Amino acid sequence: MPKRVSVDKWLFAPTLLLVAIGLIMVFSASALTAEANPNYHSAYYFLARQALWAALGVLAMFVLMNVDYRRYRAPAVILPLL
Repeated sequence: MPKRVSVDKWLFAPTLLLVAIGLIMVFSASALTAEANPNYHSAYYFLARQALWAALGVLAMFVLMNVDYRRYRAPAVILPLL
């Protein structure tokens, strides 16, 4: 069994910071458009959609952080993903 390695905080924190900045940019760029269009019903429409995808991405990151990276070298893992 491989030794459990802790999370690299110097890499993890900027990743989450970039996700947060991206959400702010999406809201900044789309709030007026979403509010002006009656199909979207809210200025937060695009922010909510992007936040959902960001949360799913962060969840996937947490799951994949717990998988030994050497398992990704197996053709049984790579070929279905391709």
